[in-house]
Amino acid sequence: MIHITNLTCRTASLLLILFMILSGYRQVMAEGVQLYRCVIDGATEFRQTACAEGDESRIRVTDHSRGMTPSVPGLRLKKVSEKTDNKAKKKNKRAIDERCWKKRRQLEKVERRLRAGYKPSQYERLHQRQETYESYIRKFCR
Repeated sequence: MIHITNLTCRTASLLLILFMILSGYRQVMAEGVQLYRCVIDGATEFRQTACAEGDESRIRVTDHSRGMTPSVPGLRLKKVSEKTDNKAKKKNKRAIDERCWKKRRQLEKVERRLRAGYKPSQYERLHQRQETYESYIRKFCR
């Protein structure tokens, strides 16, 4: 029994795509290949040669690899991420506000410690923290 995994299918798909690219598939598509849609006994087939029997209709193949174009003249495409941009801005603003709030609390804690008294060995460390928190608040917070 042969067991085909998703990895095997993906590998086969990638090899097929690579083969199509190397064989000039895109170039052929860009040059305008004629395709025929054949309906034979209720089954639809697409061929590059004319149908021998059944209903036949010619299909025009266009290369859409250059991006989307509006189907209606004058219709402008909206940015897909327009709504998500607003959500991201609000989320980012809230995160910045939270960080600023935390830095202010940390600064207050250091200042309380400085007012309450400290050991001589803590002098440099407490003043350095105070300066760091104050500079952060000056730079990033309103």
